[in-house]
Amino acid sequence: AKVEKARSDSQEWMNRAKQALSRSDEASAKSALEQKSLAEQRADGLAAEHAQQKAQTEKLQRAVRDLESKIRQARQKK
Repeated sequence: AKVEKARSDSQEWMNRAKQALSRSDEASAKSALEQKSLAEQRADGLAAEHAQQKAQTEKLQRAVRDLESKIRQARQKK
């Protein structure tokens, strides 16, 4: 959700930059493009963080399944 919000913000800043250019307001257009770039960087960072956390979660889930399997095997051997 945060990634989508940052991407949406990026698009909004692009729209603002286009509007500023249509008014020949180059300073506002430049500022909007800088904000767009920051929003894109934020989105990319969040996407990378999400991917890393997803991989870590999958690793932990595999470890839990392996432990549960070992517990079942140990109980069966009793």
